[in-house]
Amino acid sequence: MKDEFVIGINYWPIDSAMSWWHRFDAGVVKEDFSRIRDAGLSVVRIFLLWEDFQPLPSKISVKVLDQLITVMEIGHEKGLRLIPTFFTGHMSGMNYLPPWMLELKESDDRFPVFSEGKKKKNAIRNFYIDREVIEAQKLFIREVSGALQGHPALWAWDLGNEPSNLILPLTIKEALIWLEEMVSELKKRDESVPVTLFQMGTLVQREIMLAKNESQAIVIKYFPSPFLIEPSFSLSITSLKCSSFPTPLLNPFASVSLGWDVVEN
Repeated sequence: MKDEFVIGINYWPIDSAMSWWHRFDAGVVKEDFSRIRDAGLSVVRIFLLWEDFQPLPSKISVKVLDQLITVMEIGHEKGLRLIPTFFTGHMSGMNYLPPWMLELKESDDRFPVFSEGKKKKNAIRNFYIDREVIEAQKLFIREVSGALQGHPALWAWDLGNEPSNLILPLTIKEALIWLEEMVSELKKRDESVPVTLFQMGTLVQREIMLAKNESQAIVIKYFPSPFLIEPSFSLSITSLKCSSFPTPLLNPFASVSLGWDVVEN
């Protein structure tokens, strides 16, 4: 990875988007990955929609896990490297969650919840301190990292997409304890695979994100204020170094995707 300037992209199929895993079509992935490669990109960040992969705290979907392996194989075939993103989670203004991640009480949180095929108003369980959820997350990590251990297309792991949009930790300490526990679980399989966490810098305490830890890179995403994204917008990028990433890791959101035209700022 050293002395290499890598350009990547976040990926959802254009026709199915967040319904990707339960409308899975390997042919579409092959076509899309060919177009990504032909556009000169080399890394693809994919999102493991939590409800599809882990319908119950103690159950990982074998079918969807097999689909993930297929995606990795296609990526390798096309000469791409992939970043699977756990606990998705927040995506484009909506929180997609399995029903067991929801409390019975309702909440007036900023982002609506989508679960079991419908929009809901339930509060979200605090995965930073809820031991049942933490153990479920570790199971998710073990099953996926075990299935992909040593895969040539695996470039890095991502522990979440803007988890601060799901729920904020009550203290910095509990966030760091959670982070260390998740990273440690991933490192049991292969210490050489970097671990990242993509976070909204505008919505979370900077101290949490800037905590020094040699086993991961934290990448903070900044949008202009107000949140308006246009083809000509300018974006501030925070790049952090750590031992796992010898060169700065740039936020993949430092781009705007208009169809298949990627504009780097």
